[in-house]
Amino acid sequence: MLRDEGPRRRAHWAIAAVLTCCATTSAWGQAPAPTPAPQPAATVSHEPTVEERLRALEETNKALIEQNRQLSGQLGRMSEQYGKVNQQLQSLSRELDGSVVRARQDPSVQPPRSDRSDEGGAGARDNPAEPSGGGGGPAQSLDVRGGDGTFQPPRSDRSDEGGAGARDNPAESSRTTPFKGPGKIPLKVNFGPGIEFETDNGEYQFQIHNQTQVEGRFYNQSAQSPGAGGFDVPRERFIIAGRLSKPIEYDASLESAYGTVNLLNAFVNWHYDDRLMVKFGRFKVPYLYEYYAISNTDLLQPERSLFGANFGLNRGVGAQIWGQLFKKSVDYAVGIFDGPRNQQLDFNAGKDVIAYFDARPFQENAALPALKYFNIGGSADFGSQNNAVYPTALRTSVSGTNNPGAFSAAPSFFQWNNNVIESGERAMWSLHTAYYYKQLSVIGEWQGAFADYALTNVVGAKNVRVPLNGFYVAAGYFLTGETVNRRSQVRPNKPFDLRKKSFGLGAWELQGRYSLLTMGDEVFTGGLADPNIWTNRVQSFDLGLNWYMNEYLKIYLDWQHSEFGAPVLYAPGKLQSSSDLFWVRGQIYF
Repeated sequence: MLRDEGPRRRAHWAIAAVLTCCATTSAWGQAPAPTPAPQPAATVSHEPTVEERLRALEETNKALIEQNRQLSGQLGRMSEQYGKVNQQLQSLSRELDGSVVRARQDPSVQPPRSDRSDEGGAGARDNPAEPSGGGGGPAQSLDVRGGDGTFQPPRSDRSDEGGAGARDNPAESSRTTPFKGPGKIPLKVNFGPGIEFETDNGEYQFQIHNQTQVEGRFYNQSAQSPGAGGFDVPRERFIIAGRLSKPIEYDASLESAYGTVNLLNAFVNWHYDDRLMVKFGRFKVPYLYEYYAISNTDLLQPERSLFGANFGLNRGVGAQIWGQLFKKSVDYAVGIFDGPRNQQLDFNAGKDVIAYFDARPFQENAALPALKYFNIGGSADFGSQNNAVYPTALRTSVSGTNNPGAFSAAPSFFQWNNNVIESGERAMWSLHTAYYYKQLSVIGEWQGAFADYALTNVVGAKNVRVPLNGFYVAAGYFLTGETVNRRSQVRPNKPFDLRKKSFGLGAWELQGRYSLLTMGDEVFTGGLADPNIWTNRVQSFDLGLNWYMNEYLKIYLDWQHSEFGAPVLYAPGKLQSSSDLFWVRGQIYF
């Protein structure tokens, strides 16, 4: 009997251990039972039998199993409640998405518009400006939610002031799905003008723009050489712009012009407040209204005036403070720049100080609505130079450049001798006025300067100071009813379309200009140029039509008649006193 009792007792203890483990597992997550108070030692010990211990363990196990069943029931009820809450959240999310879509399809609900532009002064493509008027015309937004791109209904992205909208209002935003990936930020994709990627909160923006110009030049003198005319690409620009948070704007652009590729813009602009901004890098300097305030794509004529095209400073490397004051009725800019005219390198330690001012004194005067968009102002530049002359040849119809294709695109009326450099002081100034009323644009500017030149191969020669003077007045009038408040992107009331339901012929603008340039006789008496084949006085007359097929496509039709103060060389051994150019230029900008 004693031998049988050992195995039986060990089996009972094993069963008890298993049941204890099960009970412990079932009771996991429950509060521990209170520790029993210590009992006084019994005077008489009584060890329970195995059967008593097993019965006690069985009772404990039954109690734990019941607790586990109750906990399982509570967990099931909680899971059911969670499912109901999740269904309610999904329903609310679907209702919210539907409300957003309906709001975006409602034309009366318009999101805020960006005031970025990509060049020039206030109202042009480099600088923000007050939104200008616009006629009709869609700007499209692309929704890429879930990778399924669909175009939204066309919507206007301009203010309602008139037919000619400014370029400083990109297209409206649409909802999109964020690009997947760790650390990436949700983006919205828009078109019009350009392709724009922007974060949902508007902090970050990346824009891509393109400008293409293709032209044909046909002269009355068919035997001109080298300026024979023909077909050319005067400008091809690839523009990347945007912002790296709302205060920090940037622009990085390349240009191909007459066969040469150059850096166009490379700048950063701190835009914390419209009244005071800071820009540094390479950009358009604030000299001349027709250069700083008007983009080349928005000109009345294909190119700028005689003085502006040949002596305008165009772009430079430097820094400026600028902004708009008094409800954006005043534009100002003051900066310090390297000095060489539209070149990539600086050749001396001297820098130029350049300043610009433009005011609309009657903008807020309700008693004089016809003068609301009357502008008056001026600009000035002063510095010291020591660099090669640029451009080496002056022309009536090409923006100042030494690119090889420019020599074949247009004949010259003046060329500097090969041994001439700019050396010494240079001062330039201008006064301008501009008037915009309904369909009418009228712009006038007087330009003046003196510049010091030197001969590199004459020992001990003194600098030659040359006075320069220019003047132009230009006008344009929309025959199809579009209105303007500055020279900016035009949106035709009826874009060109031959389909019956949306038939339109675009916008048509009649334009004309008179331009004059004179240089002092010192250019000849000082040995800077040959008086036998060149002139120091020229005037030109432009007359033509501008056809805006839509807001992105423009065609210039221009006749330019130029008269020279003395006969100039147009081919080997041949001189002419005047020149006539029939000019066709097609332009795309988006």
